Amino acid sequence: MPVFPALTVAKDWDTARTYYVDDVGVSNPDMQRIYDEDQKPRQAANMSHADWATINKQDEDRRVQVRVLLAKNALHSGKDFE
Repeated sequence: MPVFPALTVAKDWDTARTYYVDDVGVSNPDMQRIYDEDQKPRQAANMSHADWATINKQDEDRRVQVRVLLAKNALHSGKDFE
């Protein structure tokens, strides 16, 4: 007879966040736009050092945008957190 490990309750919940069982999980279009903007320049071939300097600055701007979305509790789906 197989022996299964005891079930445990997850302890990694963010206590500052509200979780809903019926959350529709609809992806945030702003987060999708941020993700697309993040990936686009990385697809170019033969990027120079100057290109990376620009990308690093744009990355910081996008991180600020994501922090705002997180603070507004505007991200819900797994895709939002990809």
